[in-house]
Amino acid sequence: MNLVRLYVPTANELAYRRFLIGDEETMSYNQGYGDNGGCTYAQTEEEALRWWDYWNSKGNCYAYVVRNADNKPVGEVSIHFPDDHSRENGFGWIEVLIEAAERNKGYGEEALKLLIDYAWNKLGLNKLLDDIPVDREGSVRLFERLGFRRNELMNVMELER
Repeated sequence: MNLVRLYVPTANELAYRRFLIGDEETMSYNQGYGDNGGCTYAQTEEEALRWWDYWNSKGNCYAYVVRNADNKPVGEVSIHFPDDHSRENGFGWIEVLIEAAERNKGYGEEALKLLIDYAWNKLGLNKLLDDIPVDREGSVRLFERLGFRRNELMNVMELER
């Protein structure tokens, strides 16, 4: 459909991320994990830069989901490697987050397809994981449409190449 593309922001372009993780409606799924037991995270510019430096020092991948029609960011995606062995063993943990006001427009599905392509063809990964709770039915359906299956033992969605 070519609705969106992935764009890797520079360290000076993190304002949208600060907005996204601070938006209560967007982050409502995260209840109990945010600042002070809420769902959102408040980051100063300095904190965002520290996060960016740390994130990149670990070899993780992060990008904005940008709507092609107007070049506006509508979400974010990432692939991260929480331990020293996941990347060398060919797997990564992913995240797809679309701004609440932009959901149900096909952006999440297209962004996930782009992320999978990047993981397989640029990073050479063989497995992707996401810890989507079963009660997030829309997210589960999206991931299943693209071939992910729930690993009951680990309680995660996974996709193998």
